[in-house]
Amino acid sequence: MTSADQPARTKRADHVQAHLLARIREGELRPGDLLPSERELMTAMSVGRVTIREAMQNLQRMGLVEIRHGGRPRVRQPTLEQVIRDMGETMRHTLTYSGDTFDHFKNARLVFEKEMVRLAALVPRPERIQHLRDLIGAMDAAKVQREQWREGSEAGWPTGIAYDAFLRLDGDFHKAIALMTGNPVLAALCGALFDWLAYFHVDRVRSPGLERLTIEEHSRIVDALEAGDPDLAVGRMAEHLNRANTLYRQDHAAL
Repeated sequence: MTSADQPARTKRADHVQAHLLARIREGELRPGDLLPSERELMTAMSVGRVTIREAMQNLQRMGLVEIRHGGRPRVRQPTLEQVIRDMGETMRHTLTYSGDTFDHFKNARLVFEKEMVRLAALVPRPERIQHLRDLIGAMDAAKVQREQWREGSEAGWPTGIAYDAFLRLDGDFHKAIALMTGNPVLAALCGALFDWLAYFHVDRVRSPGLERLTIEEHSRIVDALEAGDPDLAVGRMAEHLNRANTLYRQDHAAL
């Protein structure tokens, strides 16, 4: 293949992709439906097999098509969780190499979680409150693992921990508050925001003493939720997230 063939094939693949995308958007091909076979598309579009496969791979990267080995591609069933997972690496790349974006992102999370906790405080169901307290109890237990990790790290032992139980439970706590609102979109977005930012905060939240402070702040937030006081809940969530943001800025200013 000459270098001139590649742009031409890519242009043909874009044409096939646009054709299939239009059929999906218009509802002719619906989630779960099999796409036309390679042979059918080759005949209908007057292109080769490699061009068809390039178009299918593009649609797969867009999250619209599911390709299984040995079977025909299907239109993918859309879920918010999957869309967010697909964005994960791209978002982490953006946050890594764009300082301004990272700062704006943290501010956006603060605005988002303040409104989230306000809505949750309006519906403080006892079983949801108890679930939050159970998560705090699990975080307290996971703190021991953190302390063992820290001792091993200082002694030069190989720990292999990149995303431990304490950090996971921290994210579960925030997502559980989002679930209290009764809005699954808020819950999915909250989980994504935490996961994307946790990648950058992992070393900071392992600092000595901060586990206990995180647990205390979480407990204060739950107290406000249990009291059904939206303004108090918002204030305590703001204190919690602003403290984390301040520590991050101090950490990186020293680098």
